Amino acid sequence: MKKYYQISRCRDKDRLFRELTDKQLNILESVLDAYVSSKIDFVDPETNSVDPAYDGVYELVINDYNYQGNGCELFIMKWAEDRESTDNLIDYLEEFR
Repeated sequence: MKKYYQISRCRDKDRLFRELTDKQLNILESVLDAYVSSKIDFVDPETNSVDPAYDGVYELVINDYNYQGNGCELFIMKWAEDRESTDNLIDYLEEFR
């Protein structure tokens, strides 16, 4: 099995390894790695509260212009910040089987 360093640090790693395909795991790992290394980030929706906004339009920020996106960045980063559930992540990645 390929090593997935970022995924192995996640709280639901056992479930992710059990339910996702290698292709899905590769997508997840690549986005998490880019996020942790600050190649990408996101901007929260505008809010008048100190609490994070769970609804609204999130904006993808690409800090490394050599980064090749896969279209899953915002959803995965929101999941990494506990703004999406693992159930929703697995459902979202279903189309990438």
